[in-house]
Amino acid sequence: MNTEIKEVKGKNHRIWGWILAIIGGLFTLAGIFLLIVFSTTQSDISQYLFSALFLAVGVLLLIFGIRLIIHKEIKKTIVLFSAGGVLVLAAIFCVFVVSSGKPKESATQDIVESTTSIQQPTYTQLPTYTAYPTNITLPTNTPGPTNTLGPTNTPEPTYTPSPTYTPLPTNTPLPTAFPNLITCDAIVAKHDSATDIQWQDYKDKVRGMNFPFSGEVQQVYDNNSVSISSDDTRCGTTIYSVPRDIAIGLSKGQHIKGYGTIKDLSWFLWVATVDVYAIPETIIVR
Repeated sequence: MNTEIKEVKGKNHRIWGWILAIIGGLFTLAGIFLLIVFSTTQSDISQYLFSALFLAVGVLLLIFGIRLIIHKEIKKTIVLFSAGGVLVLAAIFCVFVVSSGKPKESATQDIVESTTSIQQPTYTQLPTYTAYPTNITLPTNTPGPTNTLGPTNTPEPTYTPSPTYTPLPTNTPLPTAFPNLITCDAIVAKHDSATDIQWQDYKDKVRGMNFPFSGEVQQVYDNNSVSISSDDTRCGTTIYSVPRDIAIGLSKGQHIKGYGTIKDLSWFLWVATVDVYAIPETIIVR
């Protein structure tokens, strides 16, 4: 009878062990994936703590699951210490989430000053609109003089013709033949055909070239940089050195387009990440 009870308990322990091990494995993989993602983007300490919390929970569940599968009893001290560690990590994560109200500045004064070393092309100022001329009132007809014995007749006055209206100039579009220009299509095509060493050499060559950006605003940071969701989903773009009067007026979801000088180029999974310095006179916000 005791043997049957032990076999039933052992079977239950193995079932729960496999469940905990699978859940722990998923948590561990999720924590590792989040650490990889956060390490390649602008992230603060709270995001890293969130990844570490996933890892801690995953490893804890893996340990419990494996011990149940191999029929080893889990001591109360191990459970208490492990649960305490996870709770401490979670508390630290909550404190950092509450205390951090905004993302850290990722660009320094040295990066902003380095933009002066890149020669910016000059652009033709957009034409100003000619205002409609004011209407000139036509003179009233002067009645002919009454016939007086002796004086000559006063000639009728000539009429001033109505002025012609000057048409408003059409909006000048962004130039299509932009100097030293490279597009998202060219970057993706080069990545798909290049070897690793050719891609590294290509990234160095495109720095300083002009790149057209267009998309919806995702976030505006204190250092006047703007992260956008590009219309071309193959190229994610972050715009640096946006004039403060433009940056402070931007809202999430608002559309922005223009040209920028490439600051850096990288590739993550299936998307090219293009960081550019804004060319202010080409920025158009809708």
